[in-house]
Amino acid sequence: MRSYWILLVGFIINIAGAMAMGNGGKHQSKCPYDLTIASHMIPSSCFANNTDQSISKSTCCWSAFASYVHSISLYANRTGTVLLDANGSRHCTNEFVRFVRSRGLVDPAFFRRNSTCVINPLTFTANAGPCRYATLDDIWKVSDLGNASMACDGPNLNEQKACVRCQNKVIGNALELLNLTNSKEFVPCGITVTIGIWGRDPSEERYVQYYGCVNQVLGNVGGLGTSSLIPSPPPPPNPPPVSREPSGSKTRRRSRIPVAVLAGSAGGGVVLLVLAVLIVAKFKKRNRPLEDSTASSSLQALTRSLMGRGKRPETVAREPLPTEGLYIFTKRELQRATDDFSEGHVLGKGGSGKVYLGKLPSGKQVAIKRIVQKRKVDQFYQEVELLSRLRHPNLTSLLGYCRHRGEYILVYEYMPGGDLGCLLYRQQNPAIPWDRRLRIALDCAEGLTYLHLFPGGAIVHRDIKPTNILLNESGQAKLSDFGVSKLIAPDFSHASTEIKGTTGYLDPEYFTVGKLTEASDVYSFGIVLLQLISGKKAIINTPSGGAESIAYTTHMFMRGGDPDVRNLVDPRIAEAVDARDLKSIKMLLDVAYRCAQPYRDDRPSMAEILNVVKEAWKNCKDEVSDIVTDTEAILISIADSVPQINDNH
Repeated sequence: MRSYWILLVGFIINIAGAMAMGNGGKHQSKCPYDLTIASHMIPSSCFANNTDQSISKSTCCWSAFASYVHSISLYANRTGTVLLDANGSRHCTNEFVRFVRSRGLVDPAFFRRNSTCVINPLTFTANAGPCRYATLDDIWKVSDLGNASMACDGPNLNEQKACVRCQNKVIGNALELLNLTNSKEFVPCGITVTIGIWGRDPSEERYVQYYGCVNQVLGNVGGLGTSSLIPSPPPPPNPPPVSREPSGSKTRRRSRIPVAVLAGSAGGGVVLLVLAVLIVAKFKKRNRPLEDSTASSSLQALTRSLMGRGKRPETVAREPLPTEGLYIFTKRELQRATDDFSEGHVLGKGGSGKVYLGKLPSGKQVAIKRIVQKRKVDQFYQEVELLSRLRHPNLTSLLGYCRHRGEYILVYEYMPGGDLGCLLYRQQNPAIPWDRRLRIALDCAEGLTYLHLFPGGAIVHRDIKPTNILLNESGQAKLSDFGVSKLIAPDFSHASTEIKGTTGYLDPEYFTVGKLTEASDVYSFGIVLLQLISGKKAIINTPSGGAESIAYTTHMFMRGGDPDVRNLVDPRIAEAVDARDLKSIKMLLDVAYRCAQPYRDDRPSMAEILNVVKEAWKNCKDEVSDIVTDTEAILISIADSVPQINDNH
């Protein structure tokens, strides 16, 4: 079950931010946990006197927290007791904080009331809530951790297969505890699994190797948008490390947790809520508004081309590329248009190659994408097969292509207005006024609705973000870069596919279970709407050195009930915003907040979003002569495009 992965990520990323620490209570004479292990488990690069700024504070907070969890495992191994009563837990957490501070093991600002690195004694109090078991035997009675112990006990944990096997077993036990206790409190349940396994054999060497295993996962997850896995309501307390049982001698080696292993964000505790929703998720079959057998038949080739990706380009038996409505360029023609692909013509660089500004003999300017990465050739075929069939004013137009002796080149209409990302974030650019931002949102909503209501099934873009939103000379916005788009046939509720997307924009449910729906685009579009409102990037650096999603920032902002919208508006345009603008901003904020929910069934459809954005535009402008007032225009546009599609290639 792929939702296991999100729990793993939650455990690892969020351990650093464990909740606000309480004060007071009676003190025992001495904490029974061996807190001194922190002195040789926290890396020296985290020490208070360290001047190296390359390591983040959230990483150091995580390592300190991990050492505290391990001290509990050691105690459980010696005595059979795991968690203490309320007074004992309060005393131990306070003593731990005093110890790491007095020894200079952490930043002096850690564990203070206003710090992002905090620890809550209730998380470690016996019988204070679900999954807070007092003894090691109690843990093993309710959850058989034997399989996890076996999976995690071996000399080859640096190998990916062994590492993944261990992770899956551990996460399975954590989910079992959640179901057993009918709880959504992931922190205590995760800590219980961790201590339950490590309490049987708490070797420090194996403990460190475990986090090396976890680091492999974090590396993969980070590239796919871990930071975007931010849920809607305020976050619960942060989760513990997922455990893996060590084997071998019980003699402790003084090993420090490698800094690279401890990557994570103190603000990442919000990831847990994503899993809370996913645990109870029931995937419903969707009812599609367009079920046209004629249209479906005419799009058979498109369906075949978009449903079967994944093989290496050289191993795929491809159908002939479409030619109708497209110009087939020669390489020599494109060389002349770009001065032999000179650097002076480069508009930008991407993962597949460079984009050049070209000039055709007619004088028409075009954008020419030259794909040089062989592993990206699949995207060449994807875009040709898809864009040759799509006709909408808010989608970039493919004019033609060139395929010649290993050369794969796409030719698009040139968009001189640049991409939305540059317009929003380059300081030298003047701030985009609110009415123009709203118009951009409307254009994008029109294009996405067209894709989602396409005959033959929804087309999911999969990479909606500001840099894939281009503007023409008149400021009209168009969606671009369809290289990873996916068609979902009408008879299917989703497509199970490889995860594609960008950090900060990736739908957490899609990331968790690998099931793609139109709601994935809705989530990404919600992030773009929040960026248009606030002028902020999708991932925001925090003062503590960590990072958090704009979705999480917005959820925290909205939890007050009826917040002052001006506090979220881009400061560069705040003074120019009037009462009418504020009304439209509030409408967009409300729908963006719904779009960014972690559970797809809680998000609106693009057709619903489109109607909201249109209404916001009306409230912003006195007259809107060029806006159609309902979704019927989208359906008309689709119907007009169907006759242009043939299945003869």
